[in-house]
Amino acid sequence: LERIVGPEQRFGRPAAVANGFLGVNNRIRVNFAAGHSIFQPMGPGWCSRRAVGWFHRNLHLFTYSICTGSLERRPDGELIMKIYTLPAQDLTAADQAHWSQVQAANSTIANPSFCPEFTLAATEIHNDIEVAVLEFENAQRGYFPYQRTSGSTAIPVGYPLSEMNGLIAGSDATWNSVELLKACGLKRWKFDHLVADQTSFAPHFHVLDESPYIDVSDGFDAYLEFLGGHSKSVLRTWRKKAGKLEKQCGPLRFTLNDTSPQLFETLIDWKRAQIALQGYADIFQDPKVVDFLACITGTSTPDFSCMLSTLYAGDHLVALSVVMKCRDVASVWIPTFSYDHSKHSPGLLFHIELARTCAENGITRIDLGRGENRLKETLANSSQTVALGSVDASLWGRSLTSAWYGSRALAHSKMLRGKPLHSLRRVKKLLTTSPT
Repeated sequence: LERIVGPEQRFGRPAAVANGFLGVNNRIRVNFAAGHSIFQPMGPGWCSRRAVGWFHRNLHLFTYSICTGSLERRPDGELIMKIYTLPAQDLTAADQAHWSQVQAANSTIANPSFCPEFTLAATEIHNDIEVAVLEFENAQRGYFPYQRTSGSTAIPVGYPLSEMNGLIAGSDATWNSVELLKACGLKRWKFDHLVADQTSFAPHFHVLDESPYIDVSDGFDAYLEFLGGHSKSVLRTWRKKAGKLEKQCGPLRFTLNDTSPQLFETLIDWKRAQIALQGYADIFQDPKVVDFLACITGTSTPDFSCMLSTLYAGDHLVALSVVMKCRDVASVWIPTFSYDHSKHSPGLLFHIELARTCAENGITRIDLGRGENRLKETLANSSQTVALGSVDASLWGRSLTSAWYGSRALAHSKMLRGKPLHSLRRVKKLLTTSPT
């Protein structure tokens, strides 16, 4: 082992490249009964397949798994960037702390989906979550979490519940997205909420969209002033509906972090009923989606928390949502409401009370998520551009992706007036419905 990786690298995780093996394309992680070591014997020479075979035949105390890595160099041979991958659960406490620091320094990736806690929660349900670690020439480091769905295809961690996708790195970091995929051993990575500020992915953008959010950095009163200027009817509706609901059921009571029992089951039941009424595919039929949501709800660290927020009128539960928070940014996740009180606009009441509470607790931004929605358009006073598409390492893959998004654009076009959309949704619903 010392002959391959050096005496200083027998335990712990060494740098991605060491001891002259600069032509390495693959790494092997060896898990010992006590501690582990990651090294790179898959370079040219005697230590490629022969060493692996020897370890496999003789040292039954540990197992190994192939991981990928790569180097990017300038034409003169100077090292630009190193990339290595590892299972997300192997991230050390130091890795997680540095990940959080990198995220905190870049406002474009402030959404809670970029927190290491979000990725680590997914590893409790899925065993195919991996992280590529990028080491740039300026000694900065970035993190690219992904979920491998097949041998060479991946999706964002937490899909289809992930609110934002992308790479956790400094705002000035750049990379080659195709080379990044190759370093991960991937041929395709699909995304649907990619932060458009990450221009290294720009060649693979197929659709740009806006992800709206509520900015309460100037306080709740300033936000109400915006709503009054944006649409006076919104404030009138809010006050009128709130007054009628309080008269009928009792005073409104908003709780940002409600730990009452049975709330999670109510959330899932209400959301599934809402999805069925709207004719969308029910993602909650997948037990792993529900398990992931249950796992992350209640998580709390100094930088991250995932809560159930509720709005009551007297003793009546009117609306609730999972709300993730990362420092001073919150994200409304899985909002739903009681159809018994739908005439009182519970969604509107919930979001305005959420804005009030967030402003009072130092939260400056509330992400509402991408997607056409009249309520979002009414309440949002800012937005962040996100992209849909996929990074494809092969020409064939890029051609198929372009054809798909071309068909999608046609279905959404004014020429067809959205008529194919209902058929597409029905087909998608059938494909995602489990046989009874």
